[in-house]
Amino acid sequence: MKITQSKTKFFHQLYTFFFFVFILIASAGAEEIYTGSKEKIQSLIGPVYGNTIDFQNHFYAVSSSGVLFKIQQDFTKMTVLHKGQSQSTGYLTLYEKSDKEHILIWGDGIHFHNKSQLYFYHIESNSLVKSIPLDGHIEKGVIIEENKIQNAAHLYVTHGDGGVSKIDLMNYGLLWNKKDYNKSPIHSDSKVIIFDQLACFGVIKNLKGILCVQKMTGDIVKFFPLKYQPFGELHYDQKTHELYGFSTDASMTETEFRKPSTLYLINLSKQSMTFEKEFRGYNIFGPMKIMDEFLVSLSTGEILSYSHTRQDLKMIHDFPEPFINNFVAKENRYCTLGIMGKLLCFERNKIINSDPKTNALKKSESFQYAKVKDERLLITTIGETQLTGNFLLIPTRQGIHKVDIQ
Repeated sequence: MKITQSKTKFFHQLYTFFFFVFILIASAGAEEIYTGSKEKIQSLIGPVYGNTIDFQNHFYAVSSSGVLFKIQQDFTKMTVLHKGQSQSTGYLTLYEKSDKEHILIWGDGIHFHNKSQLYFYHIESNSLVKSIPLDGHIEKGVIIEENKIQNAAHLYVTHGDGGVSKIDLMNYGLLWNKKDYNKSPIHSDSKVIIFDQLACFGVIKNLKGILCVQKMTGDIVKFFPLKYQPFGELHYDQKTHELYGFSTDASMTETEFRKPSTLYLINLSKQSMTFEKEFRGYNIFGPMKIMDEFLVSLSTGEILSYSHTRQDLKMIHDFPEPFINNFVAKENRYCTLGIMGKLLCFERNKIINSDPKTNALKKSESFQYAKVKDERLLITTIGETQLTGNFLLIPTRQGIHKVDIQ
């Protein structure tokens, strides 16, 4: 049987086509590894808004461009693990499926996106095992609730105007999606707080407040209206079952630093609002709660302590630079960052109160704060600072910065 020249040319083209398809598929799954100076690695990572996962002597982070990185802890080597489909705030959650299986979960999409992906990356196999499309955008980390006895695990995620969803982690099926309340659409960019049978989250735009639903069904249980939008990070005190944070109409891009905010405290076990306290200035990432005392840093440059039980407001420090970052604590040392890189740390020490006439000790306790660290970092912080060992991990416009607070 003779093979004509045209057929030979056809088979050659077909072979060439499939060869390049194979190369593209192989290269798509290949890791990109970079080595070099700390400065080079930082520049390659680029802006980071979300948190960093410290796992097995490496850092894992997602850049604002939606790329998942594995970073050597001295920042001299970096591996690109996955490139997402869109921009991302990069809030990561580590799910320990078993002793030998660990999955990184994060979403993409920022405020103007109406479609997003929820990603599941298996660390041990270095592979993306699942991607779930969702309406809206995912700006905060997911919350995972496990029941080892029943071999069950569920995920809660807010996704902008797509509402709030609960997903079964055993089969990645959607259990429920809540998109409206009293005929008003739900828009949520907060994390979810789980308490008993409740799943609570912040809602903005048409609704301003904290909405709690029945975690099994998604049915509405309680709405806590707030004066301003709950743009600030939600926090939860597991000992007192209290949810707290800042509500404000300001945002990370705000230039009017005297815009007001309210510090709110909600008792979830009683399903009641404990108090709202208004401040001049705001903080996107919220206060730190120590017993009945709140440490507050504000966009006005003021650093305060406030006790709602004693109605006691104290000035700790006043600085001309806006402070909209969170506090981190290491024993009795509390640190916070200014928007232009000013790092301040304070030690919290008990004041022994006594009667000046009898020298008898009083029962009431109070604390004072002494500044122990004042350092200018050449960074612009854009995300929530976290503590690992004696180091701060700071998301910035120039990658992740690691800073010793001792």
